[in-house]
Amino acid sequence: VAARFHLHLHRKNPWKPMLGLVTMELYRLDATSWTRVSGNLLVDGRAQIVDDDKNSIYSVVVHNYSDYDLWPYLVSMDSGGYSISMVYHPEAALSGPPLRAHSHMVIGSGSLDSEALSFALADGASTGATFLKLFVSSVYTPMTFIEQGTPSTLARNPPLTEKTKPKGAGAGTESVELWDSVVSCVTIVRRSPS
Repeated sequence: VAARFHLHLHRKNPWKPMLGLVTMELYRLDATSWTRVSGNLLVDGRAQIVDDDKNSIYSVVVHNYSDYDLWPYLVSMDSGGYSISMVYHPEAALSGPPLRAHSHMVIGSGSLDSEALSFALADGASTGATFLKLFVSSVYTPMTFIEQGTPSTLARNPPLTEKTKPKGAGAGTESVELWDSVVSCVTIVRRSPS
């Protein structure tokens, strides 16, 4: 379980075609109105959150500054228990990639297919860490295999491969297949007793 966790945590495209072109932001939301009550909590891919026992909720904003329409897949990876859960997985039936070129999308907007994120410490723990790992691909790829606890799906859904080195944005009319990933670390700390 731990080895599989680290395999997916460190999985990356060595060519880094989306480096600086796809980014994530993390915002705390008001649980009643679903409006932002914080600035971007991620600084250089890291955030520190206080576990305040208020069931705080968060949203992730994904920016695509590239010239490609992309399929985004966001997973939450709990370093304490090595669990991996899918936060956002687009439907194959969509009319096209949901993360369009030069646009952004909100994961955790309150709609049925975009539930908010929450972070909490395990009982008795004073700190914890969760990784948010975003995979993006120019082609739809089933990614539910990445979740821990469902090894039977591994054989049916192959992972993203590194078979195609991306070509430039103006590379003619041929289809370019590319993928990349972005990872952020969210550290959760327990509020100090007053």
